[in-house]
Amino acid sequence: MFAANERRARPHGRIGRTMATCPLCSEGRRTPQKRHSKVLAVTLIEPEFAVYYCNHCEAQGYCRPDTPSRVIDLAEQQRRRDDFEQHGIEALKIARIERDRMIGRTGIAAS
Repeated sequence: MFAANERRARPHGRIGRTMATCPLCSEGRRTPQKRHSKVLAVTLIEPEFAVYYCNHCEAQGYCRPDTPSRVIDLAEQQRRRDDFEQHGIEALKIARIERDRMIGRTGIAAS
């Protein structure tokens, strides 16, 4: 999806970050100035690996040469965070109950 734009935005093979127009959101922006704004940050981490993030539409992902890029689904990412947070809260409750049971049995707080 981003392959052509990322190749154009690469910092000439040098490790580092460059900015480019976003192929997902730039065309739909209201003014010509906004349509040409460089809002897609492309960071070349290694010679064969780059990550990208759009400061406007929040599209993000990574790419390698000669392979399709991977766009990260923000809704799915948020759902996973919420599931993990809920699971983490449940795990803390269970740990507290177990700790309280241990204190009740021995009278000594476990560290």
